[in-house]
Order: sequence, then C-alpha cells, then structure tokens
Amino acid sequence: HTKIIIDTTLLKCYLQNKPKMVASLLRLKDNECHIAESEKALRRARRMNDMIILYKSKELHEKALNELKKYANMQNTQKHELGGPNHTIKYLQDLGPKDIDLIKEYSKWVVEKHLDRC
Repeated sequence: HTKIIIDTTLLKCYLQNKPKMVASLLRLKDNECHIAESEKALRRARRMNDMIILYKSKELHEKALNELKKYANMQNTQKHELGGPNHTIKYLQDLGPKDIDLIKEYSKWVVEKHLDRC
C-alpha cells in the first residue's frame, strides 16, 4: 500500500516539476502507480502518450487501444501526438499471442480506414 502512495505521489511530482521523467517512471516493471489517480493526473496534464505507457505497463491493453482509436479518429489528428493510425499499429505489433483477440478486434478499423499504412 505504501508503494502505491509513493509511486503515485512521485508521478504527480514529476508531472509538475520534471515531466520528462514521467514516461521513465511508468515504464518501470515494478511501478505501483494507482491507476485511477494516475489517469486523472495524466488527463489533467494532457499527457495522453504517458497514459498509453501507463496502460501498457499495467497490461490494460484494451483501455490503451480504445484511447488510441479515439485519438486516431479525431478530426485534425495532425495536431495531436496520438493522431492517425501509426501509434495503434505499433501498439498492436508489440502485443503477444495471448492478446490475439485484441489484435484481431483493433486491427480491423486500422485496415478498413488506413489500408495504405498497413
């Protein structure tokens, strides 16, 4: 329980004072950031790429893919760091055999809308 408090507090401190350190913290295999608190803090700071890293580190792949799909399909996606299908394609490529159902489900919209990039 203490590690959750420490890691989540560290995340919030990094967001305020050392934003470049956020991704490094979230990529640690043993990071214990509280999911809901971290999501709130990352949304407030508009750090959606870091949110994807959080989801990936916690193996919340469906949440990550839903966020990626949402941003890929937004208008004016060139203005957003997660715009377009490339981040989704990369994320899907990093998944393993145990995630085949997610790969099938989320690759459909990429292929249908962005066949030229697959």
